[in-house]
Amino acid sequence: MNKEIMSNPSEGIFKKIGKAISNFLKSELFKFIVFIFILCGIVALALSYLVWQDRKDYPYGEYEMTYRVYYNENNVKEYTITHNRPIIVRSNRGSNEVYKYNSGIIVQTSAPIEVVKYVNHKK
Repeated sequence: MNKEIMSNPSEGIFKKIGKAISNFLKSELFKFIVFIFILCGIVALALSYLVWQDRKDYPYGEYEMTYRVYYNENNVKEYTITHNRPIIVRSNRGSNEVYKYNSGIIVQTSAPIEVVKYVNHKK
């Protein structure tokens, strides 16, 4: 227990509590706790901004893509895929990829890829 609170029994309980609170507010522990709360608030704001930006750049929807892969002249395959986030066709180090955002690579090949149809049914 705090010796200051116990030293003067004639003081009222509210005055003792007030002095204890005042001492706590001046302590290094309180300053550290305030610093941690401020730091947590800044991190929470940064994370919420990143989530907002992600949803703005790659919005949820009902995406459907039909694409063809030209393995050779006689071997052309057509595929249709759906996803709730954008579907991306990209080239990476000499290979072509069909990539579902936040789900990974669907196909990775050196063969040419042609997008036949790309639709977002929900805007």
